[in-house]
Amino acid sequence: MHPDKQRVHELTLATGTKSGNYYPFEQAIAEVVTQQNPRLRIRVIESQGAEKNMRLLQANEVQLAIVPNNTAAVPSDRGLASFFKDVLHLIVSE
Repeated sequence: MHPDKQRVHELTLATGTKSGNYYPFEQAIAEVVTQQNPRLRIRVIESQGAEKNMRLLQANEVQLAIVPNNTAAVPSDRGLASFFKDVLHLIVSE
């Protein structure tokens, strides 16, 4: 058997803080991916948010990053999936 067929591929995913909503969601995704394909592992790392995630991605320190859809991107970035529709609540005083 070809050695590459046995290789385990690891990707690193930058997400939000452990106390936020995205970190546990991304942990769950990483677990499902590994259950479905044991040769693919996603390591989730905590970060301080979208701007930091984009810097990590651009510096090739991570292969995946979760960011809101209104985050500035560079031409080499590619979207992989859209998980949530962004909702805006505009609250004003009288």
